[in-house]
Amino acid sequence: MSSMCAMPWISIHQMPGGGVLPCCIGNTEHKQLSNSINTLDQQVNSNFMNNLRLNMLAGKKHPVCESCYSAEDSGQTSFRQIINERYLNQFNPHNEVTTTGKLKHFKMRYFDMRFTNTCNFKCRTCNHEYSSQWEAETKQHQPEIIISTKSKQHLPELLNEIYAHIPHMQQAYFAGGEPLVSSEHYQILNEMIAQDRTDIELSYNTNISNLKFNGNDLIGIWKKWKGLVKVYASIDDILHRAEYIRHGTKWENIVENYRYLQTIPNIELSITTTISNISYLYLSELIQYICDNNLQPVGWDINPVFKPYYMSIQNLPTEVKQQARKKLEKVIPHANLPVHIKQQILNIPNVAESFNLWNDQKEKFLNETRRLDVIRTESFSDTFPELNSML
Repeated sequence: MSSMCAMPWISIHQMPGGGVLPCCIGNTEHKQLSNSINTLDQQVNSNFMNNLRLNMLAGKKHPVCESCYSAEDSGQTSFRQIINERYLNQFNPHNEVTTTGKLKHFKMRYFDMRFTNTCNFKCRTCNHEYSSQWEAETKQHQPEIIISTKSKQHLPELLNEIYAHIPHMQQAYFAGGEPLVSSEHYQILNEMIAQDRTDIELSYNTNISNLKFNGNDLIGIWKKWKGLVKVYASIDDILHRAEYIRHGTKWENIVENYRYLQTIPNIELSITTTISNISYLYLSELIQYICDNNLQPVGWDINPVFKPYYMSIQNLPTEVKQQARKKLEKVIPHANLPVHIKQQILNIPNVAESFNLWNDQKEKFLNETRRLDVIRTESFSDTFPELNSML
């Protein structure tokens, strides 16, 4: 069925701020608020999730899944298609639910839950829901903003419920916040080891700034895994620009940890790069640095920012977009990267130039940039002199 996805049958995604979605790329505008649903069963079998399953069985597309549908319409392989290829042959969706859409026997085959917004960075493209550093800053400087982050009140009970599903798990994805400074992340890994489930596929989205935390030696833990541990290092730029964009970054520390991870046999190291309007012009320099320093990843996800709008790669003066395109077209043909990664990167200019937000969003960009520069004792002008015209 064109609307079917296995995720509402095999997983549940809890956001740090308390919202519930069928997966991490679900449209947050349609999230289920979780103020009154604290147990795993309440999340999985909420009215929202039950109705979503019934819609899928009836062939109706739900707006919470629009990211996958949009990707498919543009000819790209969606997360939905990847999940379906692996999991849909393991069960019959019709037989697993009651007439109300409730799951008869939920088995969490795919784990992806964010318990808190704990993070040691405050990236320019992030916000207080996904970063405790951002949250503290917002509370201090913008007390009028109401922050809703989920209480830890029910966390011990929720963790125990998750432990009961470890025998069913095939994949576990850890993100954040920052998973490598999350106590709950290590508790779950240790429980997997205790249950002899080191065959579960682990994957991460992490800033790789901490490989040891509260007495936990992460590499030592990962070495116990039977299969590959897939690590996607979040790297948006290099040197002082990286430290500005992802506040909390110590660039030399990131490079040192990256090189160390490259030496671990059962770690598959990739990169995730978030391209915003302040890093787009320098994407070519990041690519050149990665290739020149033998840091080539196994995979490389290049993700343009669309929201917040003022940080979008579409929110740039036309001449900056043209400069970025020329720089990429000069570097990419000679870059030591797989063809499919090169093609992905060369499509970024088309995305940037497909819409122009500069006239509508430049004031918001200027005001927010200057506000954060003052708070964080940083300087956009000094860090990005080639973009001074934007100010």
